[in-house]
Amino acid sequence: MAQLEIRDRQNANSVVALHDAALTFGVDGEGHVVWSRDRMAEELGEIRLEKGRHVLEHGGMCEALIDGSPVDVGGVEIVYRSGIANAASVRAAALNEIGDVLWTLEHNEDLFERVLDSVVRVLHIQNIAIAILDDDEELQITAHRGDAPEPYGTITLAVLESGAAVLTAEAEIDDSNSDQLEIRVRSVLCAPLRSRGRALGVLMADNRGRSASFNNDELDFVSALAHLTSFALDNISRTEKLEEENTLLRRRLGFGGAMVLASAAMEEVYRKIDKVAGFDATVLILGESGVGKEVAAAQIHEKSGRGDGPFVAINCAAIPDTLLESELFGFAPQSGISGADPKGRAGRFEQAHGGTIFLDEIGELRPDVQAKLLRVLQDKKIDRLGDTRPREVDVRILVATNRDLEGLVEQAVFREDLYYRLNVVTLELPPLRDRRDDILALAEFFI
Repeated sequence: MAQLEIRDRQNANSVVALHDAALTFGVDGEGHVVWSRDRMAEELGEIRLEKGRHVLEHGGMCEALIDGSPVDVGGVEIVYRSGIANAASVRAAALNEIGDVLWTLEHNEDLFERVLDSVVRVLHIQNIAIAILDDDEELQITAHRGDAPEPYGTITLAVLESGAAVLTAEAEIDDSNSDQLEIRVRSVLCAPLRSRGRALGVLMADNRGRSASFNNDELDFVSALAHLTSFALDNISRTEKLEEENTLLRRRLGFGGAMVLASAAMEEVYRKIDKVAGFDATVLILGESGVGKEVAAAQIHEKSGRGDGPFVAINCAAIPDTLLESELFGFAPQSGISGADPKGRAGRFEQAHGGTIFLDEIGELRPDVQAKLLRVLQDKKIDRLGDTRPREVDVRILVATNRDLEGLVEQAVFREDLYYRLNVVTLELPPLRDRRDDILALAEFFI
């Protein structure tokens, strides 16, 4: 059995076994390789068997695949290996691959799509579904490929109650043609999704569209994948709860909620916030320490069109110089940085994708970090430490300082071009001593 080793546009690795049937592949909107046409943002090519050899058709050309020779197909690298793959190695590679990415996913929908893609690719099936228990403890199909298998009554119930995966096979007889009987074996796999002893749903598939029934090794693969999926679901749920609690606490403390104001000076600030929130310009927030610059930044974010996206705040003065760059921009897998996670990590800019990043104490940035920030402002791209591939980010940048940036520019401590990029709109917050009418309102709020 031949196989393909694949590196996609996101530098993710995968392995797929090649059978007699043609294999069409493409990439989704994020550049990950997918095998389901309904998920392809771009179809790249087809691999099929011709006269005993596997050939690749792409871009109007057809070429024979050579053992061990890499081929670039639209930014995706594939390496053909003849006669070395076995089903066990492909399943193991798929579990390793999916295990590496599950913990980076932030939404159930993304998790389900990656899991279904893995099963379709490894088991060569057309019909598979994930069903999740709703609030009334009824199974609802949440994601599927092909004709979604129905939640099989007795099988599904047994899986949910026992917590064990089930494999069944039964004969189906088609006598619609009176001259000939057709007998097919319908095989069903069903594995539980569970968290902390509680049933969440099932992962289920049938063998329609392939010639063979499922076997025990494939049952073990689906069961292991269901376990990984269950852990990832629990991780996503915990993260969402923490974010909700964080939002609630921030609102109770005045971050992200209504600003506390009673003075004419702060009412004027609030009117300016309303104006600048409506467009995506960079805002430079000025004011002494403790005047509420982060509160103002959070207000701008929530009133903007990015209010449903993340709001990421970072105090540039509170992080050591040696760590600030990796904190802002992240680092690549296998970056070689001492003590760094070998899987890499997204920085604060990537975490703020689709939302707003607030950089407090911007005047404390080192010159080399200033240069990287200028590139983000100009090109909307970041470079992780140790990476050679830039990553696009869609963020609105808000900055704050209690220092005289113009003076720092004159002293050649702060880049002049960066200063003018940041100083598109200026919002100055007066100190409390200049707005004493706010003191009683603030005292009542904190009490």
